[in-house]
Amino acid sequence: MKVLFIESSPRGEQSHSSQAANAYLKALGGDATVYHLNLWETELPEMSGPTITAKYKQIRQQEKTADEQQAWDKVTRLAQGFKDADIILITVPMWNFQIPYRLKHYIDVISQPGLTFNVDEDGNYQGNTDAKAVLVYSRGGDYSDQNGETDPFNFQQPYMHAWLNFLGIDDIEDVAVQNTLSGDSVASEQIQQAADKLEKLARSVNS
Repeated sequence: MKVLFIESSPRGEQSHSSQAANAYLKALGGDATVYHLNLWETELPEMSGPTITAKYKQIRQQEKTADEQQAWDKVTRLAQGFKDADIILITVPMWNFQIPYRLKHYIDVISQPGLTFNVDEDGNYQGNTDAKAVLVYSRGGDYSDQNGETDPFNFQQPYMHAWLNFLGIDDIEDVAVQNTLSGDSVASEQIQQAADKLEKLARSVNS
């Protein structure tokens, strides 16, 4: 079982979402091979210059220059690492009601036609990625659903679901660490509650 752990918080061991996510990885046990992708320590291709030119040549099935092919190979490697995973574990801190820009950068790099989704002759999109996703959110406040509706300031979860669904992933588990700005004791309690949920999810994978 291959697990891709995408860490999008720059806070390391102080990250609330990463602390909870590590409980999931620990509960999976030795049967899982974990690939850790720290987005703050990974060189992500800029979607400009040769890379963006290569993208459109890929779409139009045109021959690329050597520089363009080299740039596209970097995109392909990242996308393939995503597609190869059986489980994709992503930490998603809330930044200004949305997701960190490094995570958005990664999404922009790997979401490419012919790699993580296809386009048919009629211009219809079809995801070609098959994995289970576990999303660990962290939020300074409480952005729980209200009366069965997503909180109007929570753009994290709807965006992540829309993106993963677009790539063909609909098996998604959401776990949130909330109210982290309400003090250390509240944050610790929230982390533990999230960790307990994540451990149960991990055990269900192994059962």
